[in-house]
Amino acid sequence: MFQVATSASAARSGNCLDPETARAFALGKLASELAVGVELHMDRCAECRWLISELGRALASRVSDATTLLADSAPGSAAPV
Repeated sequence: MFQVATSASAARSGNCLDPETARAFALGKLASELAVGVELHMDRCAECRWLISELGRALASRVSDATTLLADSAPGSAAPV
């Protein structure tokens, strides 16, 4: 798991996010002290900023798809003709 960067120099050390930490951060499930370290790291790491951005887009797309599916299958919703 990602180690907490406790200073700006530690955040620049190159400890990029592992998949588990990136996923937890994107879902908002990372402990606050770890989230701060991730944010410090992302301030200086374009690759990790891109990773979190892509995860956010993917999650938003899934939420949108699920919302549409639920709305289409709600009682009383008519199927398109």
